[in-house]
Amino acid sequence: MQVQREFRPEVAQRLESIPTEELEKLLGIQPTEGIKEIPKLSKWAKIAQDAHETSPLSGLSEHVLECSKEFRESSEFSHDRE
Repeated sequence: MQVQREFRPEVAQRLESIPTEELEKLLGIQPTEGIKEIPKLSKWAKIAQDAHETSPLSGLSEHVLECSKEFRESSEFSHDRE
């Protein structure tokens, strides 16, 4: 997780110079060695996730079903006459 906060320039410079492990000790935070990072998604996984989240038919399933039903009812195929 990343946090942004504004400090006076001299304070920011001192904070940047302190290693993360030392800051964690000062704040009483357990070391982060045992924490696993979340793996980055592959190119195709990102595309699949984006397609799932931004589906062009999202919320239109009822309408699509109605259109399909109307099409089936108004269409006739040769094997339907037998």
